[in-house]
Amino acid sequence: MTAAELLAIGTVVGLNNFAVALMLGALGQRRRRWRIAGVFAVFEFTVPLVGLLLGAALAETFSDAGRFVGATLLVALGALAVRSAT
Repeated sequence: MTAAELLAIGTVVGLNNFAVALMLGALGQRRRRWRIAGVFAVFEFTVPLVGLLLGAALAETFSDAGRFVGATLLVALGALAVRSAT
């Protein structure tokens, strides 16, 4: 992933958090602001880590099956091409 892609993803996540913060500010949640900030901080830290770990595990699990799926799709598309040509 390039630096520009990471910057774009970070901007989108940041704007999403900004929108939620504006909404909470408009609701007047002064008493609960530290609890809300803590929940945001925990989720914004853990969700990307879980995504990275889950993505790595799934990529490793399905990497061997990818060859067979690709070969099956290639044979199926070839069969469709031969069938439609006749």
